[in-house]
Amino acid sequence: MILLLTAGFTKVCTPRSGGIKTIWLANRTEIATGGFTLVGSEYTAVTMEATKVFYKFEFDQDTAEFRPVVTSENNSTLVTTEVEFFQSKLSTLMRDALQEMADASICGMVAIVEDNNLNKWVVGYSENHKSKIDEEGRPLKVSELSGGSGKLFTDLNGSTNTLVATNNELPRIFTGTVPV
Repeated sequence: MILLLTAGFTKVCTPRSGGIKTIWLANRTEIATGGFTLVGSEYTAVTMEATKVFYKFEFDQDTAEFRPVVTSENNSTLVTTEVEFFQSKLSTLMRDALQEMADASICGMVAIVEDNNLNKWVVGYSENHKSKIDEEGRPLKVSELSGGSGKLFTDLNGSTNTLVATNNELPRIFTGTVPV
């Protein structure tokens, strides 16, 4: 199949803001067969296994970012999408949340990331890699959890968390209600 451009892009002349407002994470294996409902090029709903939900991860204001990067080599497209956020004040509660993210990386996670323009993006799930099985799917996994106490009273105390998913298509917008 030959893929060609089919439309242009019109510049949007409206206010726009950077940053992330909310991050929800779910275990990839807890998204039901059928997963996200695709209508056009957007997801309108997600089906979870019975009683399973997405969990909200809070972070310090203006410390979260969602970064899809497209590269091409040998006529193949690679989309690397990072979700990064900072959680402040080291504690047992934070340690346990970080350990759960690290453990969940074995089978992977899916994130719904709401930006400050109120767009919700799905990371770790795509139409090209929908399988629940890690070897066939392309879920989100921990790349780095980097925490510390800081040295001075005014230093950051907490953890910068970077989650990464690789795929061959850009993340899609989710217009439905996040199951929490």
